[in-house]
Amino acid sequence: MKEIKLLVNKKGGWDKEYTHFELYVIVPDDRGEGKPRNFRHHEFDGDKPYEYFNDLKISCMLNKDLEKSFGWAIEYHSPWTVDIHNVEKMAKTLKRIDNKLTKLEREDRAVTFGDYVHRIAKTIKAKRIVFYEDYDNIVTGYDSNNYVEYPLTKGCKVLDEMIQEVLDKYKE
Repeated sequence: MKEIKLLVNKKGGWDKEYTHFELYVIVPDDRGEGKPRNFRHHEFDGDKPYEYFNDLKISCMLNKDLEKSFGWAIEYHSPWTVDIHNVEKMAKTLKRIDNKLTKLEREDRAVTFGDYVHRIAKTIKAKRIVFYEDYDNIVTGYDSNNYVEYPLTKGCKVLDEMIQEVLDKYKE
């Protein structure tokens, strides 16, 4: 099985009062160049039936009037096609993640969005967090961008730092 990674996307709001952070499950490309690729469900054929990461998204929002991130969620975002088999896999995947998060929350609450992402990443066995090198100049298509990768724990800290940077800019 290919190494699972999470790609961080940052989107500004319509009027710059909101910022969205979204992480998508990705895998390295097949050509060995290491560029991210969308996760496709057929890459898990024959593996555990509850693992369906196609279009799975971890997200949060920031608002200029609040001092922390909110709306933490894990969900499927705009799947292109869904049949009964995919729906069942999606439900099993979300249920598995939710059960694990509920158990972890009983022991200790996630304080930051990075903590939340770390817990989900460990549940789905993602090992690394991938960031665009330049968020101000993202080009459509994976091959036209450069990326920076971190091991999971460090990547979650970098994510929290990015979030804090946006929140600090809101205060200016």
